[in-house]
Amino acid sequence: NAAFKQQENVIEAIRQLAMINDPAPHFIIGLSNVSTKCLLNHLLNRTFLVMCLTAGLDAAIMDAADKDLVEAAITAEVLMGKHLYSDDYVKAWRIQKGL
Repeated sequence: NAAFKQQENVIEAIRQLAMINDPAPHFIIGLSNVSTKCLLNHLLNRTFLVMCLTAGLDAAIMDAADKDLVEAAITAEVLMGKHLYSDDYVKAWRIQKGL
């Protein structure tokens, strides 16, 4: 599908631009633009966010009220080693759960 080729190009562009620049530029995306008019937009947004984070994405304009989306972002950062200790992960998880 041609529409999904664009997302693949975005991920590759993030990777390549981060690799060839020193210092690497910061990358921000508008996440909801990926899933406009799609029935599974929440799943697409979560998956694309994690894929972009692994490519070097710094920030996303996204729905902070979407708990699953926020949890996916937090979990991806922990698994990528962006947090030396998982205390931040536990703290963010508790905030999301209202604990």
